[in-house]
Amino acid sequence: MSSHENPLAAVTVGSLRIDVWFCEDRRDDNGGTRRAYGYRIADNDPTHTACERTDLESGVGSEIDVHAALSTLISFMTAAGEGYQYAMMNPSADPESMRMFPIWVSEAAYMNADELAILTLDSSDVLPRTSSTASPLTNDSSPRSEYSRPSTNGLTR
Repeated sequence: MSSHENPLAAVTVGSLRIDVWFCEDRRDDNGGTRRAYGYRIADNDPTHTACERTDLESGVGSEIDVHAALSTLISFMTAAGEGYQYAMMNPSADPESMRMFPIWVSEAAYMNADELAILTLDSSDVLPRTSSTASPLTNDSSPRSEYSRPSTNGLTR
């Protein structure tokens, strides 16, 4: 089974399904090691080809953390959505951030901006946490009760 068949972190945001997994360690030109992650962004529209890449990297010396990688990917998607919005308001503009992903991903990020913002603002409570074997962690150190969690309208685990 390849790593993308059993993602280590996954979230559904509106019509989008986002999966992130650890791929490999990569050496940079200065001898440092970066963690490389793969991701897949898909939606419910059958005309859209899922965006699957392995170009997401951590900082040098970082531990394997698929949740940090997912958070970084969500930040990039948010920027792509903002670029899409800017291009709609300024038709002659061609924002670079809008071209990080296929155009349908940028449009979907724009359409799901509020849900992406929820994930960005409170990722510790909203992003699902899984271990390196993709099973849920059992030690939740959060002192808050389940009823005090933020609303996650439009988000599913």
